[in-house]
Amino acid sequence: MDEDHGTVELRSKRMQAVPWAAYQTAYGPAIAVPGQLLRLAGQDENTALAASHDLWCSLCQHVYAAPAAVPALPFILEVLNTASEKLTIAILDILLGFVSCTLPDESARPAWLAELRIGVASERPRLELLSTHANSELAELACDLLKELDSPQSC
Repeated sequence: MDEDHGTVELRSKRMQAVPWAAYQTAYGPAIAVPGQLLRLAGQDENTALAASHDLWCSLCQHVYAAPAAVPALPFILEVLNTASEKLTIAILDILLGFVSCTLPDESARPAWLAELRIGVASERPRLELLSTHANSELAELACDLLKELDSPQSC
């Protein structure tokens, strides 16, 4: 999870451009999400794992997808690029929550849910690669995520 100072500053500026208070989490306005995302991208693995749990609780919980998941998704995916195996597992669990709480039938869902599902689906090549990872827990989560993307079922 090594990033230079410029990358961190750019991420922070991009986050500041998002009107987080206009988006909802399971707990209300998404004002805590930028801090959670910055902690997720931080250098300390324990802090990043704690942030992943906070994001999971506020954005998906595998029974509910929050509108704030949409602007958070690109930042979460960026962290996946350099995440440790443990953090990758935590992020895949968040993504699984996003997908398991979206409906593939476009006529039955709000536009933001469709956008969230499409955003995760765009990561299919990376997920396919992760599905063959040597870490069986990581590979299984990637496989579950791919299956869920192909499933007509939802929560």
